Amino acid sequence: MTALWLLVGFVLVGVAFYLPGRTTDLWPNINAAGLVLLAYLVALLAVFYRRKDLTLRRRNVIILLSAVSVIAAVLSWRQMEDQSNWQRNKLGEIGSIIGRGIYNDMVKDSLLVVLEDFYHNNGKKLSLGEVYKKRYPPGNVGDAWSTIEQSGRPNPPDDVFLVEISDSHVVLVARHPWYRGNNAEFLNFNGPKGTLQVRATLTQKGLQYVTEN
Repeated sequence: MTALWLLVGFVLVGVAFYLPGRTTDLWPNINAAGLVLLAYLVALLAVFYRRKDLTLRRRNVIILLSAVSVIAAVLSWRQMEDQSNWQRNKLGEIGSIIGRGIYNDMVKDSLLVVLEDFYHNNGKKLSLGEVYKKRYPPGNVGDAWSTIEQSGRPNPPDDVFLVEISDSHVVLVARHPWYRGNNAEFLNFNGPKGTLQVRATLTQKGLQYVTEN
């Protein structure tokens, strides 16, 4: 009988864990399993409480200890969930700051090299867009930097895209696949929703760098 109770408990808790579905946050699954576990333990205690060999005093002690244990477990559970969510949010904020810094250096440096070539190493008098294509071929709109033939980097990123190019300007968009931006509803370029995104526009007058999310 004991083995049957244990088996039923394992099955119920396991099924409850998977009911909320697969999400990036595990706490809905953990909470669902915890609620089922609590209900299971209450049922188990109710069956045990009905034993005829228990005195009234022992039953009262069992109820008191069970209530104290449940309250302590719930409070501890809530504290762990709050702390976990706080840590996740802080790590996301730190990651976004780091991501912005990386994009700031990478995109700006790469485009300023194009501007320098345009003014100082442009013997054929190429347009700004042509200079960009010469340095970062093939220079097709929509291409990720991971597809360019020479970027000056050992591992060209696949989250930086060429979105506009003409004789007078070049526009790059960099969006991170998972670091969150300021607006969760922001529609990112060619990727996920609500993640970090920056836009850099290079013209003959200089570079304009904007954090879009």
